[in-house]
Amino acid sequence: MKYFFLLIIISLYSFNLFAQVATNDSRCSKTNNQDIFENPTRIGNQSNKYSGQCIDSDRFRNAEVINNNEEEIQFANYQHQNSFWKATINKNSVIKAVYFQIVRFNVVSGITAAHTQMRFAFEEPEVLKLESQQRTETTFNSDLIISFEASRPEGVSYNFAHGAVDNYLSVARVVSGAQRLSESTENIIEQYELNISQEERMQLLINGIELSDSTKFNRFYNTIKPNCTTDLFDLIDALPSQQLKNPEPFLTVISNDPIAGPSIEGLKERNLLLTRFANLRDEVERGESKPPTDEPSTKNSLSLLADIEGFPYSLIFVSDGKIRNEQVLKSIKKMAYQVAPQLVQRLGASLMLAEDQASFSLLGALEELSPLLKTELEKLNDQLPSEDSQVSLFFAPWNGSGRTINVLKEIDVEARLPFETYEADFDDIDPLFEGLGRAVSIKGQSKESYSLLGMGIHLHLKKNDSQILMQVLGQLGPLVKKFDPIKETEQADLYSFNIPNFTRTPEQPMVLFNLQQSSKQNEANFNLEFGPFSGLIPQSKTFTTMGTLSVTPNSCTRRAMSTPFLEGEVAILGWLGKWKDVQFHVTKVDFDLKEQNARKVDVTLKTLGFVCLDNHEDAGEAFTEEAIKQISTLKENHTQKGSSLGLSILNSFLSNNEENVLSGLN
Repeated sequence: MKYFFLLIIISLYSFNLFAQVATNDSRCSKTNNQDIFENPTRIGNQSNKYSGQCIDSDRFRNAEVINNNEEEIQFANYQHQNSFWKATINKNSVIKAVYFQIVRFNVVSGITAAHTQMRFAFEEPEVLKLESQQRTETTFNSDLIISFEASRPEGVSYNFAHGAVDNYLSVARVVSGAQRLSESTENIIEQYELNISQEERMQLLINGIELSDSTKFNRFYNTIKPNCTTDLFDLIDALPSQQLKNPEPFLTVISNDPIAGPSIEGLKERNLLLTRFANLRDEVERGESKPPTDEPSTKNSLSLLADIEGFPYSLIFVSDGKIRNEQVLKSIKKMAYQVAPQLVQRLGASLMLAEDQASFSLLGALEELSPLLKTELEKLNDQLPSEDSQVSLFFAPWNGSGRTINVLKEIDVEARLPFETYEADFDDIDPLFEGLGRAVSIKGQSKESYSLLGMGIHLHLKKNDSQILMQVLGQLGPLVKKFDPIKETEQADLYSFNIPNFTRTPEQPMVLFNLQQSSKQNEANFNLEFGPFSGLIPQSKTFTTMGTLSVTPNSCTRRAMSTPFLEGEVAILGWLGKWKDVQFHVTKVDFDLKEQNARKVDVTLKTLGFVCLDNHEDAGEAFTEEAIKQISTLKENHTQKGSSLGLSILNSFLSNNEENVLSGLN
């Protein structure tokens, strides 16, 4: 997966606040509107990739309840033998067993993802009476599966990256076991019998069918929530017996085993896991009931984060102590802790990609979450102090002595992460600097093209003048990309892009993502900064109360040694009458998120020595203008090809490299 994460991080996408989830459209019908229960659906404009496309209704349909009384429930769109049927269930029927099913699949080396679903097996063989929705035909069956899935256009396969943002529509399908086997010919369907009373088995089944009917295609699927597993656990936790236990809500966990292992643990925590049963195919085709002897195993742990002895990655909430109102402070903490898990988990979702499907965007997540924070701050505005105050939430290696908190129970945050959460005073956060420094040292030996080092969410709080700063700090691995000259002009003839390889920790190339949102502004400001690791320092006029993540020291020379650079020839020394070899070290790039384009590129020029050209009015300005032209041209070319938008010039440089590892963005 070399260079994969850098591609992920620099990819951008637009966020539409006035978005539409889906519309019913008869033109999407696969039955020429002959099946009144088909519900042909077109994906709305909020989808980043599939806007305006039709859902494949030959596969993805929600249950449509026709009749639901004390004695029976009848519903349409039960899928069996690749056809859709009206199914009738007597509510006094005996459900022999309820199985929590897990379908594991490897998406990249070391990452085992999974789909989960719930199967209801009846005691009698012909409990479900089935009537064809398009033919004069009747049959019977004895099981059904409720499966919450990411519904997609015809021919589109499931992709974790696309599911991490709004792309797929969530739908609860109701299918037979035989139907599911026909769709999962290469995957094992594990079955775990649940310890649920007969009364609640039927209640769980009815609730699932009713939920499928009520939600239809009105929600987007998400790899975090709602997904196949979170919806199943929400159904389970709504049972009266589980409400008495008040279990913690299930959320997907960032790990090399994000679904299967946590699901089994979640069932154990609820005292619902009775036993593992035979795999579905073994049961249906060979009549087996005993589980296989070989237990499924997970792969090695993720390598995105550094494994630092004594410094586990943690979430640390820090306040300057100026906010005295406990209720306001709790609301602020809740905002921060709600956003941090989403950022971390979305980054975790990017690990579950095939290398040629790198369309997930961390910047997209930042861009989407920033206005949500802004909205919540606006609600609290009248309760905020008139003087400046600041709180920060860091995700970083930590061995401090702050107070451990349970954010779900104490702050009502739905967060399930394999990290401890702490509260600490700003005067006591020196371990953050030490932990980040150790992470830099460890990751500097790995040569990975991108490693996450830490994150910071900073809230500058002041009545009528609040600010949000969201930061992600990463480390870059060495890269050399040769390319044909972009364009020969009087200014520059560039032929390679490089990320330097340094073994000394202080010189390791870093990239810092900064997304800043003001309560007074509708648009967020975004920039990338490159340089060596600096730590926690006051970085801007707005955020001076406490330290923010920083990679840019004052030394022009030292900064240039740890930044990506463009290599080529330039007519900068025209008075010599000839072109000279030159390196333009990119130290900062400011973006216009609305226009998906760069506003300014600050560079350092290396010829006979280093010359800082940040905001320079001659050579620096000329190169900046030329770079922006090239970015605009490349962006336009990418758009015409239907490719991802973003930092197009870097995407172009990274689309291939000397080792032919990459094939570019989708």
